[in-house]
Amino acid sequence: MLYIHVSLRYHRQLARISPETVSSFFSTLQESVKNNGGTEYTSSQTSIYCFDEKSVGFAFATSRVIGDIQQILDHQRERIREYFILVDRIPDTSSCEQAIDAAGKFLCTPLPDEGVLISETAVQLLDSYINTVPLAGTLLRACTGSKLIPYSTDTRDKSEGSGDFFCLFPTDPDDMISPLIDFLDQSRFPQPDSPSRQAVRMFQANRFSPAQPEFRLVACYEYISLCFDNWSKQNGRLPLLRLYGPHATREMQGHLEKFLEGSCRFESDNTPVQYMPIDFKNIPRDLLELAYLSYRCVQFLYASEYESFFASIGKKGAFIQSLGSWLYSFGFLSDPFDYRSLNRDTYSKLVELLGFKCADLDKLLARWLWNSYLKGILQAGFPLMEILDKLGFSVPDSFMVNCIYHAPNPQEAVNSLNRPFSSTKVAHAVRESNRSWNLYERGLFSEAALVSKECLHTFQKEHIAAGEHRTFSLISRLSLALGKGADAAVYLEYAYESAEKLHDYDFTLQTKFDMAMVHFLNGNLPIAATLLDTVDKMIEACYAKDWEIVCLFMKGRTSFEMGDYKNAALIFNTATTYASVHQLSGSICLCRTWYARTLSHMGNYQEAADILAQCTQHIPDAWLFLVEAGILAQKKLGGLEFPDSVDPMFTTSQLSEGDKISWVTGFECAEDRAYCSSPVTRTASKMYSVFIIAYRSLCASNRPDTSVFINMTELARSATERSDPWAATYWYLWYTIGRRWNFIEAAEGEAALSRGFKLLQKRTNAIPDTVEREAFMQKPVWNRKLFMTARDNKLI
Repeated sequence: MLYIHVSLRYHRQLARISPETVSSFFSTLQESVKNNGGTEYTSSQTSIYCFDEKSVGFAFATSRVIGDIQQILDHQRERIREYFILVDRIPDTSSCEQAIDAAGKFLCTPLPDEGVLISETAVQLLDSYINTVPLAGTLLRACTGSKLIPYSTDTRDKSEGSGDFFCLFPTDPDDMISPLIDFLDQSRFPQPDSPSRQAVRMFQANRFSPAQPEFRLVACYEYISLCFDNWSKQNGRLPLLRLYGPHATREMQGHLEKFLEGSCRFESDNTPVQYMPIDFKNIPRDLLELAYLSYRCVQFLYASEYESFFASIGKKGAFIQSLGSWLYSFGFLSDPFDYRSLNRDTYSKLVELLGFKCADLDKLLARWLWNSYLKGILQAGFPLMEILDKLGFSVPDSFMVNCIYHAPNPQEAVNSLNRPFSSTKVAHAVRESNRSWNLYERGLFSEAALVSKECLHTFQKEHIAAGEHRTFSLISRLSLALGKGADAAVYLEYAYESAEKLHDYDFTLQTKFDMAMVHFLNGNLPIAATLLDTVDKMIEACYAKDWEIVCLFMKGRTSFEMGDYKNAALIFNTATTYASVHQLSGSICLCRTWYARTLSHMGNYQEAADILAQCTQHIPDAWLFLVEAGILAQKKLGGLEFPDSVDPMFTTSQLSEGDKISWVTGFECAEDRAYCSSPVTRTASKMYSVFIIAYRSLCASNRPDTSVFINMTELARSATERSDPWAATYWYLWYTIGRRWNFIEAAEGEAALSRGFKLLQKRTNAIPDTVEREAFMQKPVWNRKLFMTARDNKLI
């Protein structure tokens, strides 16, 4: 290692006379050493600063500290006149005490009272960076100063404009946004506070993903255009952008002009970028290593992250600017202030010269990427895992599990893994976890609960947070399906804790939404509304526009359930507009369908029917609400042939996979996610079966067949058994049909009516506020009908 031995002669006397001088000298020196990756060791009046030869750029870093020492001494020459400063080299296995002993051997020789002295062995490493002269009568050399950088002027043609000329360096023909983000970071453009700025942050967090949602890409371009517009307002002209490099094609420029039309100007430049002459034979090896890392930074990081990466290997402060000047001088950069301007033609030669050292250097970058993932700066996914593999970083099982659960289909992700888990227990738990979800989707809730709890035990023991999160989420759904709503809420609290450990915006957002849905299903609608407001803020923070529609839709449903139909209609209309703006076409028809249902509950039956009739080809809910409108209007709807069932509309391809919302039905976000989304348990299917019986029984002049009424009895009973929130309405309709056509005796009818009213009371009691409870009991149409009928029958 290289070390710098520093001792001030008459240290104690100087400390008494001018303590601030001594303090300033050592604090400034310590800061320089720290910023260049060195370590400090202080003993009595001697300080040793060590630079490990295994660290990247150790010689370059040491030379920078030597230069800083000379500047400090020059600045304080009036106070600090006599000192002993030695730069020497000893084996890396040596300790700081051995460095003190090594320096001691030179003290036996008469030495000057000032100057930075360097041993012959140290000069061999530092010769490229500093000038020295022999010190007569010794084995030392005296430092005469840092070597001047041969070239220090950027030769690029900047004749175009004055301060409005900017460069883009695209590195991937399929990624046009990253060069623009890099440009904004590098040029220090003023970046306004705009919601779309979060889209840029999320793009960066998922930078290795080959496919990002369209709404995020559009928002990134919007934000970049906003930055350009602000610059134009300040400078009175459009910024001029010029593309450089092999990927700077006319086609790419055309795409950029399309997305940024009116915000900037583009100019083609066929002139090759100019670099200083390069001589690999005379470039210090440690500078080659720094050059290689610079190439890797440009490949995987954004310009704003370079300083953070170099700081992670101990190189801070002005290190990166100083390095840029040297890389420019040796022909690696065309602009000493812009690492994006790297000479791509030298990369293969660097790899050849460094050989196996490249793998060690890659691991430094991999470690930074890994730490960024741990902090939540990067999001988990197989593309990130591939990059870490490429850089020689062995990811733990916990990360592989996280990638699996971020995949669109975890089952397929497990089957397509091209590497084994290091722990067979974890591998088994992942497979069993997928099996438990399959059991859940088949309606085998008790068996799924047993399997999932075994998986949870393994994930907790092995510290697999992503596994814990997913298993807690499943157990929560199973608890709901088994009628244990309170337990479901508790398990989601545990799932949220696991998501927070991972700093995973997707998991935390999903879990907070699930919490709202649990309270929605349990009947505590005000708490559900409050949680949805929290979800709204999380959506804004991570620009999750796909979740924005889901959240807005469920806000509409919450208002609808509370009987606040005016607000519900407004929300469903807004959701329709948002879905159209953000090109989420799958949700547009469903939002219109529920808007129409709101109109129906407000008494606008014909307007509702007109809208619903337009959506029946795509949305099963449309048929359901058409039937419901007929029941509420107490008349047959002309010109419509109602199907006996809407089950055929739930094709396999339309069913949700995992946590993805398919927008087939409005009950999917809450009821169907809780009670399993298999075709046989779809809420819309069950409700339609009840409502079509009620419609044909109550809106027809002929007495229905007894078997139809018996079928409705079974539907109401099964809904009660599975804690269906709509079970109370089913019993009300059962009572109404039975009494109208004399299918039941008075006592039997009162018993059914009482059963339905108790179910309504149970759901109402989940609301803590008295006023809100009263509103829920009487404002929603079906609740009010049940309440009034129960009161008329003296059940209240």
